[in-house]
Amino acid sequence: MACSMASLPIGYTNAAAEQTSHEFRKNYPLQIALDAMGKSFQDSVTHLNVTQHVNKGESPDKAVVTIEESELLDDSVAAEKTVFTMNYRDGKWQIMNRIQTQQCRPNRGHQNFSNQPCH
Repeated sequence: MACSMASLPIGYTNAAAEQTSHEFRKNYPLQIALDAMGKSFQDSVTHLNVTQHVNKGESPDKAVVTIEESELLDDSVAAEKTVFTMNYRDGKWQIMNRIQTQQCRPNRGHQNFSNQPCH
């Protein structure tokens, strides 16, 4: 196997293996959450903090992905947080709940993350 791999041209990639790897990765909780953010996600580049917590064990079946955007180009909203709760069912991760909250700029409303609008 090593000999045949060594004889491959430089820059050669195994497209089938890459496609399989991509298909597998797109079912990760993190990727599902990022995809669910929509096409306009990060149109204006912001500070981004993304965390993924998956329950431990050989067969994890619960995950929480948190996506927090800060330094937004908005006069009243300082940051937005989206929390996805997922379960692993029927061979794939599924979003069970999505909660969006925001944090207001000083003197524009609440300073903690809340679903209440800023003003």
